[in-house]
Amino acid sequence: MLYKLHDMRKPVRIALVSAAVLLLAEEELKNPIVKPRLSAAVLGPRFSSPWTRFWRTGMDSDFIYTMGLDRATFKVLLRDFKHFYDNYEIATLKKLKPSKFTHHGNRALDAAGALALVLHWLNSKAEDKYLCFIFAVTEGTFAKYKRFGLFFLHKTLKRREDAQVRWPTHEQQQELAELVSGREPALKGVWGFIDGLNLRIYNPPGMLEQNACYNGWLGATFCSSLFIWQANGLIAYYCGNCPGSWHDGAIAHEGAYQRLNEGCRGSMCVASDSAFSKPRGCPHIMRVDKEGDEEAVPHDERWMHSQMQAALVSCRQAVEWGMGTFQKSFKRLTFKLTNMPKKRALILALCVRLQQFRTRNVGLNQIRTVFDHLD
Repeated sequence: MLYKLHDMRKPVRIALVSAAVLLLAEEELKNPIVKPRLSAAVLGPRFSSPWTRFWRTGMDSDFIYTMGLDRATFKVLLRDFKHFYDNYEIATLKKLKPSKFTHHGNRALDAAGALALVLHWLNSKAEDKYLCFIFAVTEGTFAKYKRFGLFFLHKTLKRREDAQVRWPTHEQQQELAELVSGREPALKGVWGFIDGLNLRIYNPPGMLEQNACYNGWLGATFCSSLFIWQANGLIAYYCGNCPGSWHDGAIAHEGAYQRLNEGCRGSMCVASDSAFSKPRGCPHIMRVDKEGDEEAVPHDERWMHSQMQAALVSCRQAVEWGMGTFQKSFKRLTFKLTNMPKKRALILALCVRLQQFRTRNVGLNQIRTVFDHLD
């Protein structure tokens, strides 16, 4: 009898819990929690918005400070961006249809406003609600124009030659190596610097993906990228959006070592820290020694080897400048990035291309300044 009563209690409990859940759901439907949002009334007219005044009166220093480009370079980029913005509907990213409208009077922002919105978002830490005040648009409108603006800007930069990541020719490598040896005479043939970059991301939903992105050393989920910087401040190689648990050396095995072996001749090489493989694994890497490596060097060569190592450590500061420039320029990368790989890859690729475009056209780059590269 006691056994039967025990069996009856379980379905009763389930029924009570289900009834309680239904009552709570019904109560939420009657009194829904509305998230507070900016109303269009408080934003004011767009013809007198802060962005409109900025567009009319902003100087080069204002443009560089907020968007990373001077006014003339912004207009150069705007001409190509306008082609996509004016000739396609903002309807879907999968299938762009030729627009039926010629003036787009129904759009909240023109091409200049949409491009500025994207550049402001990438170059600042401001929350979206504060950027809404600058462009006088609601949060829903801001999200829509940011999404499609990022997509159009990426397509624009993919078409431009001055935004491409290109491997330097042998002659260019020799010129870059002369710049490095001019600063550090002990280094011969070093034309670039290789290093990795870890960026925080939101926890992925899948257990396997979350485990792959979790970096035990840093104690959070990351995506990892690998860069080879030239001595003139340009990026020669980029491999990004890899799982955060991957070591720099593991990412290099995905193509960087092969690219170095195929694209370098003779003594041409790049400087690296001790995370990468020894020279016999890739002879075109000049690596900072690990603890104990100096013991393998013959005694009569140790002084010269120590001088070269000191120069190598000093010279590798350039890669820290490069990474610092990359993150400080695109402050949005200091926030947690999305856990959606495709969207994250788009943002990272866009920042890399913008970095190339800005270095070639504006010239503001600390590596370029230090090594005194002149086009």
